Amino acid sequence: MVDIAVFPWVQCGIATPLLDAGKHLLCQKPISYDFDEAVRLVDHAEKRKRLMAVNQQLRFSESVAATRAMVEAGWIGEPFEMTWDFHVYTPWENWAWVAKLPRLDLNQFTIHFIDAVRYVTGKNPLYAYGTQAREPGQPEQGETRTISVLEFEGETRALLRSFHKNRGGDPRAEFRIDGTQGSIRGTIGLMYDYPRGRADTLELNSRVLPTDGWLHYPVTTRWIPTAFIGPMASLLEAVATGGVPLTNGRDNLETLRVVQALYRSGERHEVVRLG
Repeated sequence: MVDIAVFPWVQCGIATPLLDAGKHLLCQKPISYDFDEAVRLVDHAEKRKRLMAVNQQLRFSESVAATRAMVEAGWIGEPFEMTWDFHVYTPWENWAWVAKLPRLDLNQFTIHFIDAVRYVTGKNPLYAYGTQAREPGQPEQGETRTISVLEFEGETRALLRSFHKNRGGDPRAEFRIDGTQGSIRGTIGLMYDYPRGRADTLELNSRVLPTDGWLHYPVTTRWIPTAFIGPMASLLEAVATGGVPLTNGRDNLETLRVVQALYRSGERHEVVRLG
């Protein structure tokens, strides 16, 4: 098994011969900036009968994993609304190669929360609308402000907003999911005093249990480094048991498909159909 940690634009060229050599792989997100190339790599892994997982680790953070468990347990009924709101300052200069890219936030940051929406709701969106923008005069080439709307079958919707130029010292990194029988809300602690961060927060308001108001869930770990254990552990378990990693390549293509649809939407100023 090989853990690949390279730039997205060279990942396919390194992963393909490793698959040919019979290796199972843990790849970085995004699999590729070219969706067709990502599909070819996933197809090749399946052809070679090798497991391929993607390091989409936010699913394994304690707050997101607990949110998924609460939804599966039926504690908020049928989920129909999810929001992710980030108003933070991100020092993109720490990753000089990223700051030079023509596409930034959706590929590198919001992709995490798109994946979390899919994971928590257990659904893929049918339509996507997105708008992307820059701060006037910013040194980064790509977008540092995005608003993304995902429409699912029925009444389920998701809104994701990312703003990376908050210099006011009052960062906000919040998420919330509402259901027919309650709500879950929390914060992503990493984005407060990045990169040191703090523990996430999580609260549940349920008419099923009931909770009698908002019930605090004691999050004890942090996205970094704890969640990074998840994709590797899931891949190791799949290798040992003959199963499928939670963040397998085929599943991750659906997250990447949403990212690509949002970029197309922003370029065309129109809703893009996925389903």
